[in-house]
Amino acid sequence: MNLEAALKGIKETQSPMKAREPKPQAPSTPPAPAPAPEVARPQAAALPREKAPSRPVGKSANPDYERVTLYARKDLRRQAERKFEDEGGRDLSDLFERFLLNYLKAKRQSADTP
Repeated sequence: MNLEAALKGIKETQSPMKAREPKPQAPSTPPAPAPAPEVARPQAAALPREKAPSRPVGKSANPDYERVTLYARKDLRRQAERKFEDEGGRDLSDLFERFLLNYLKAKRQSADTP
């Protein structure tokens, strides 16, 4: 009987426990912060501030320019970019713009000559 009593005690301890209901909590509202004391602030000078010199607006922000995507061989682009920068050019877009201007100029001249 001792064995049966022990097994019964084990079964009772392994039975599913009653789900505990969470204790109702009082609504937690943080206390309202105390109003900050008003401090007299010195008035700003009436003189307008001078703007610091700014950098010139880049092409990406300039509405006269638009982004163009094109394909070029890597080695050809690298060589052309290096030569152009050696000549004092800034970037590949300047070289491309120069190329387009020269192309249009040549087309105009060929159209003007009979």
